[in-house]
Amino acid sequence: MSSDPFLRSDELSRRHFLSNAARTLLGVHLVPVFGGSFASAANVRPDAKAKHVIYLFMSGGMSHVDTFDPKPKKKDIMGKTEAISTKADGVQVGHYLPETAKVMDKVCVINSMNSTQGAHEQGSYIMHTSYAMRGTIQHPSLGAWAVKLGGR
Repeated sequence: MSSDPFLRSDELSRRHFLSNAARTLLGVHLVPVFGGSFASAANVRPDAKAKHVIYLFMSGGMSHVDTFDPKPKKKDIMGKTEAISTKADGVQVGHYLPETAKVMDKVCVINSMNSTQGAHEQGSYIMHTSYAMRGTIQHPSLGAWAVKLGGR
């Protein structure tokens, strides 16, 4: 680990991102690939295995409150969007997604991603690569990881 506090911060963010991505999207079957111990991996059913991943990163897309993160108790920020119930207990989506609501029991939505970056470009880069932008260095993105780890 680097002694530079800025680099150390990136490494911790990267490790945190990878552990969350592995636990949430890929299940416990890939834990040995990433190393380390994941406390919450024990909470995942051993036979739960993702067959497909659809990664939606909607740069300039619909607002989170209009899609997967409605705030029905905060009418001042919801606008015309109504929250509708889904097939998953206690989960609501915006009324623009009625067909998605029917299959939400098979969906994993991650609303906990965050970044210390104040600008969208840098934050987006971190979400796609788990690295902070550094000059002319280009880091592999989520797609490259999926190809590399495919079949494991």
